[in-house]
Amino acid sequence: MIGRGTFGIAVLVQEKQTGKHYVVKQSNLSQLSSVNKSFVANEAMILSQIKHNFIVSYHQCYIDYGCIFILTKYAHNGSFFIFFFFTFERSK
Repeated sequence: MIGRGTFGIAVLVQEKQTGKHYVVKQSNLSQLSSVNKSFVANEAMILSQIKHNFIVSYHQCYIDYGCIFILTKYAHNGSFFIFFFFTFERSK
């Protein structure tokens, strides 16, 4: 596990054939209110439609075992927030 958020956890995974790393965001649907379920569904829908250098690339989303799984590219250099924070701090 590489992170925990309001709606679930994020796990680093590796594709066997290529060795590429991805992040799977997993949310247990049975533990979410109907409002929060819609937030998670909207996140998956929005990620699937956005192509931007500062937002991790979406690969796929699926529901299984009562959980929703959102597969995204792994940002091995950290998030934009971390980059921005350290750049801003160094410029002071």
